[in-house]
Amino acid sequence: MRRPFWIGIVLACLLIMLSGCVGREAPKESAPEEALTVVDSAGRLVVIPQPVERVVSVFSYADVAMCILGVPEKLVGCSSFVKKNKEQFPQLAHAADVGWAWNPNWEVIYSLKPQVLLVPATWGEDISKYVDKCEPAGIKVVCLDLKPATFNRDLMILAKIVGAEERARQHIAWRNHYIDLIRKRVRSLKEEEKVSVYIEGWSEWSTASKGSAYHQCVTIAGGKNIAAELEGEYPKVSPEWVLEHNPDVIIKVTYKTGVGYTVSDTSEVEALRNEIMNRAILKDTKAVREGRVYVIKSSILLKRSEVGIAYIAKWLYPDLFEDLDPKQIHKEWFEKWFGAPYRGVWAYPEP
Repeated sequence: MRRPFWIGIVLACLLIMLSGCVGREAPKESAPEEALTVVDSAGRLVVIPQPVERVVSVFSYADVAMCILGVPEKLVGCSSFVKKNKEQFPQLAHAADVGWAWNPNWEVIYSLKPQVLLVPATWGEDISKYVDKCEPAGIKVVCLDLKPATFNRDLMILAKIVGAEERARQHIAWRNHYIDLIRKRVRSLKEEEKVSVYIEGWSEWSTASKGSAYHQCVTIAGGKNIAAELEGEYPKVSPEWVLEHNPDVIIKVTYKTGVGYTVSDTSEVEALRNEIMNRAILKDTKAVREGRVYVIKSSILLKRSEVGIAYIAKWLYPDLFEDLDPKQIHKEWFEKWFGAPYRGVWAYPEP
């Protein structure tokens, strides 16, 4: 039976097409772009194309973490805190100022073309405000906490993103050495042996309750925070309330009064301590009567908490930690991990 005419035409066309392919390589499909999936500190699943070479941070905790990980060159934009304290951050001189977490400079951020924007996970900021600005520009938003209790986990999340996992493991081992030593020793204390602490924030009669970074440092160091059960992370209290709880120790946290990287004279921080000890209502507390009033820079508790915890432990239990040298730990942090020479006044009086 004869084939229909159209079948012959189709076969001929196929032969022509096949002959045209002889000697040619079939076009190769491009390999899918590598990507990393992480769960950030806010519990968000984020898929990030790799490798990451351009990062912007809008808060100083993450700026510091990038330096600890040994990849400051990947931070193309940093918080205004860094630029206001540029002497302490020589390794970030190249990074552009992108403002603060609560008021980022989006024009600058877009101009830097970052792959990732680092934002705070637990500062009360609305994460959607960052995502809405970043997603259309192809920027991945990653939320980090980096408080004392979660620092190791959060640092490792960031390390995976920027390809610095080994450096993170080394730093965490160094940090854990001191924190585990402190935890182990204070574990032997009976409840009645623990020192009670009133920790005052930047403003007068502001304190710190459970969940705050300050509280975490005090409790890891074996202290009993008298404000632990109050509502809000940083509640206000009355002078009478402090007197009623009669703390064994008072720790004043300050942002800049007499402390910091460029400070060498202790007269201003000494005056701040004297002001606290001379408050009429505090004169009757056990802390003031025994001279156990101390001042510490906020960043030690917030961005290198192993140092702050060591200071607090030494102040609370000098006999238990006779061999612990917080200043030496701080020096190691600056010179081994942060990449800047150690200097400044950070705590007063030194244990």
